[in-house]
Amino acid sequence: VVHLLQDVDASLLLDSIAKNLSSIEFKACPNLGSSFCAGLSSNYSKDGGGHLLELSLEDLQLSKENLLPLAMSDAMRNLKSLTLRHLENVDDEVVTKIFKGCQDLESIDLMGCYQITDDSLSAIRSGNVNGTLRCLQLGGLKNLSEAGLETLFTPVISGLPSPPMLRKIDLSSCYYKSVTDNILDLICKASSMKRDQSGEISQQLSTIGGLVHVNINGSSCSDTTMECLVSTCSSSLKELSISFTPNITDKGLGYLVSNVGSQLRKIHIWGCAQVGEEFLDGHGRVDDPSLHVIGAWIKKGNMQSSK
Repeated sequence: VVHLLQDVDASLLLDSIAKNLSSIEFKACPNLGSSFCAGLSSNYSKDGGGHLLELSLEDLQLSKENLLPLAMSDAMRNLKSLTLRHLENVDDEVVTKIFKGCQDLESIDLMGCYQITDDSLSAIRSGNVNGTLRCLQLGGLKNLSEAGLETLFTPVISGLPSPPMLRKIDLSSCYYKSVTDNILDLICKASSMKRDQSGEISQQLSTIGGLVHVNINGSSCSDTTMECLVSTCSSSLKELSISFTPNITDKGLGYLVSNVGSQLRKIHIWGCAQVGEEFLDGHGRVDDPSLHVIGAWIKKGNMQSSK
């Protein structure tokens, strides 16, 4: 009954096992608070002896007063993966403090932290000085703007590191007008451009780079984004989610399927009423059982079926 774990007991648990524990995940534990956060800070500080590589906190009722001392400590200096999901008190100040001390993050998940704005995007880019970030999940963050996302992914901005070379991007359920063809074009190019030894972007596409997992559910992206994915990620894209994205047509989706490699295995199209039989029965891999189109409902006569 982990969800009944008390704050002090969680801190004592960390005291006893931190030196042998590098990955921590707590989900839906409503009693965790200041003692737990203090335990993380002390046990994983330089003097504490612990070496924290992965931290996942989801659906916890941590106050900002609980989070800030942890964010300002050096306990997360070695992190490779950070998940802060559905923590209502995580805001730009907390995020900025964390990323000032984390320069080797490979994965960031801030889904459902609704207070976050464009200021956190600046902190993410500023903190990615070593160019290690490969996975970024920002689903449900309605306060992010197109301008903020553009700043995160624009290639050359004085005083900032290069944009992240992502393999996974999740911008699902963000503000509809923020996730555009222009933003996806920048993300795709940043993910696939060649880089020199210093990490600086060249103007040539890499043959080994490119996005692998893309989720743009509920966005304003159109067939232009499908063309961009083909031109930059044809040999890497494995899963695409475009549910509730009304501007992508049969032709655009068909073009993508016909021109992306066989490593593409899943396409999610829930809520895309505009996608019909022209795509479902006519794309280039109709007879390929390894490609799963999920969320497609079509009517044939009096029968209704799901693909």
